Amino acid sequence: MKRRTLLLCFLVGAAVLAYLIHRVGFGALVAEARHTGPMFPVIFASYGLVYVCNTAAWRVILGPGENGPTISFWRAYALLASSFALNFLTPMLNFGGEPFRVGAAGRVVGIRKAAGSVLIHNVLRTLSFMFGWVTALAIALVLLPAAMGLDALLAGAMLVSGALIVVILAGHRRDLLTRTLNLLQRVPLLRRLGHRLEDRRPALIEIDRQVSDFYHRTPRRFWQALGLEYVSRWVLALEYYLILVSLGQHVSFIVAFVITILGGLITNLLFFFPYEVGSKEGGLFLLFRLFGIPGKLGVYAGLVDRVRDLAWIALGLVLVWFARPATVPAPPGIEEQQA
Repeated sequence: MKRRTLLLCFLVGAAVLAYLIHRVGFGALVAEARHTGPMFPVIFASYGLVYVCNTAAWRVILGPGENGPTISFWRAYALLASSFALNFLTPMLNFGGEPFRVGAAGRVVGIRKAAGSVLIHNVLRTLSFMFGWVTALAIALVLLPAAMGLDALLAGAMLVSGALIVVILAGHRRDLLTRTLNLLQRVPLLRRLGHRLEDRRPALIEIDRQVSDFYHRTPRRFWQALGLEYVSRWVLALEYYLILVSLGQHVSFIVAFVITILGGLITNLLFFFPYEVGSKEGGLFLLFRLFGIPGKLGVYAGLVDRVRDLAWIALGLVLVWFARPATVPAPPGIEEQQA
């Protein structure tokens, strides 16, 4: 996407955010922050539990280290928090932290194994998002009143998400990425994109091979890692739940989960807004109102979310200096086997 388009999207998002803050009132937001008060450290710390699940999933993918050195849990935790912080600093791509994680982990387990584990982890994180979407959409169908075609929209979105899950899981057996590239080159409107991606075919073939090998050779670890990532979607809902509790809102954790996941779905659909400016707060404003919660609290929750992001980005950048492990020599033959 061109810089002018990015700038335009950012300005539109900023205008939406400014309008929402003006509509809610800056004084009202300050008053809500006073109510949250001592709960802020708990809210920020709850996000650390999400990283615990993410780290556990990544270490499952890396394996127990029976055939060579592995990465300790807390070193892996620091690497993951650092890479996510670097990702946030590259909006639209979210790729700044992956080379860092591969390079740092590669010093211990080897570059090939580290790269494969990061690629597989990203695939499983994507799958966990989709499983979360299906779960949240199904719950929303039950909780929300059927009005203005909302039930049809939710059901349609749930079916699309479910179909994507089936396609990705089935694709592990049939070279999903390379087949997708072949399909792009045959579709008139997408042919140009397919030709641009052609030079990346070797990388796509390698990703297909590594994900497929992991899926077929160690299915138990595949589902265990995916399960941990799925659990992290539920843990993420703690943030909005704690915010609402601090404001005296009697909302179930289930509702907080649905809002969290559907809010993430909205921002993913509006990915072209840098840093989710406007799209996050606007989406939460609408979702809160759908569930009978004052819309202004959605704007407030979105702003608290941003402060939490900044806090964890700062911590992640600090951890960059401590996350790179010293090189651990692999036993003879390990690197040759990985090659």
